[in-house]
Amino acid sequence: MAANKATITVNASVLPDNVKRSISGTAVYNLNDVGDDNKWVMYVNSVDTSAQACIPDGVGYYTNDSGDQIATTDSDVDDLGLILIKHTGFQGDGTSKTTVNAKLYINVEHNKEASGGAEDMYLLPGELWWGRFVHSDLADISLEASVGTINVEIYAVVDDGGVS
Repeated sequence: MAANKATITVNASVLPDNVKRSISGTAVYNLNDVGDDNKWVMYVNSVDTSAQACIPDGVGYYTNDSGDQIATTDSDVDDLGLILIKHTGFQGDGTSKTTVNAKLYINVEHNKEASGGAEDMYLLPGELWWGRFVHSDLADISLEASVGTINVEIYAVVDDGGVS
C-alpha cells in the first residue's frame, strides 16, 4: 500500500466446474477520494460475542513520519471512506487459533448492531472484506464474534471531523 492510496486486487473462480469462470479486478482508493482531512487507521481489535464498534473512539490515526500521534478517532463526528477487515483466524490473544467455524459478523447499517442476524455479513477465519463508503459514521460499523473472541485487523481511511 502506498502512503496516499490503497490498491485492492480480487481474483475469484466462480460457477460450477463445467462452466467455471475466473474473474478479477483492481480497485484504487486515493487518500482524499471522500472528504478533505483523511487519515489512515491501522488497528487490531479483539472482538467478543457482544456487538461492538469496529473502530472505537480514541484509536490513534497512523502516525506521521516523525512518529507523533496526530489525533484519535471520534465515532460521533469522523466518517469512514474505506475499510478493510481481516478475520485473522486467531482468538483475541492473537496466538491461539479460533475454532474452524468462528464467524466474524459485520454490520454496516446505521443504528444497527451486528448480531448474527440476516442483515449481517460474516467472515470465516483467514478471510478479508473491504468496502468503500460515500461517508458513514464510524459508529455505524459494528462487529461481533459468533463464539469466543476473534483477533481482527482493521485498515481504514477516516475523515477526521467528518465529510462536509
